[in-house]
Amino acid sequence: MKFLRALIFGTFIFIGAAAAGAQTKLTFSSITSPPAIAYAADSSSSGTGSVTVQNKTYSSASYFFSCNTEVSARLATSGSNSIAYHVYKSGVTPLATILPWGYNLTYNDVLYGTVARNASATHYYDIFVDAGHWVPAGTYTDTIGFDLDRGVPGQNNLQGSKTTSIAIQVEPTIGLALLTTGTSYVAGALSTNLDFGTLAAGNTQSVNAVVRSNASWALSITASSGGNLKYTSGTGEVFQIPYSLYFNGSTSPTSLAAGSATLLSNQSWTSAGDQSYQLKFVIGAFDIVDPGTYSDAVTVQLTAN
Repeated sequence: MKFLRALIFGTFIFIGAAAAGAQTKLTFSSITSPPAIAYAADSSSSGTGSVTVQNKTYSSASYFFSCNTEVSARLATSGSNSIAYHVYKSGVTPLATILPWGYNLTYNDVLYGTVARNASATHYYDIFVDAGHWVPAGTYTDTIGFDLDRGVPGQNNLQGSKTTSIAIQVEPTIGLALLTTGTSYVAGALSTNLDFGTLAAGNTQSVNAVVRSNASWALSITASSGGNLKYTSGTGEVFQIPYSLYFNGSTSPTSLAAGSATLLSNQSWTSAGDQSYQLKFVIGAFDIVDPGTYSDAVTVQLTAN
């Protein structure tokens, strides 16, 4: 007995009506930038932006956003200067960097979710600048991009991409320290005493004015007694002993006769971080004076231009 196998072919035609307005792709509907981020070198700063997905497909869909700006290229620039920043998932602890597509992405590296049909979902990201960047004051800008993929992290199903601009406003930061020893900036070191001991012509004392500034600046000095140490006796008689100021190694004294003098003006930012300038005070010749303690108040002022 023979067994016969027959192959039967048939043709099926699938017919259906798409819902009005239905699409086959998710829509990357919007991206917003953080407000301009104010930044000072001694503290970190951040700002928050957003990305939004809209679903007009036939059903709910999973998706994820990745940041398509390479991590090493996340630099805001102002002329030839730059400042690095991070792109983090907003509100997540510990901090989680949003990575570009192409890495071995996990849910920790992206903004993700599931969006229902005819619904939208918004996610937030932070632009974060670490403390400690020493760059000139000014506005630093960059353009960053995000990709929207359908599915789960690691899948390549690009639905759309958008870019936006970010701005980091580096604020002017100036600092002055008056140090009898050392040339490294010490925050809050704004006063010191110079003790000449028993006064004699030629006695010297020095102080270092250490400047830190990321903007152009000027340095000036004010001497309340116009370049003299003063002593008032018990009878009210005023005695004076002159002194001279030699600024930063100069062999010519800076005149304090008018009570004040400009030491430096229109200086550029201190790119190396700190700049130190020596103020050397030398006692001048004087006649016999009443014994007592002679003094003067000297103020060094740093101003941003």
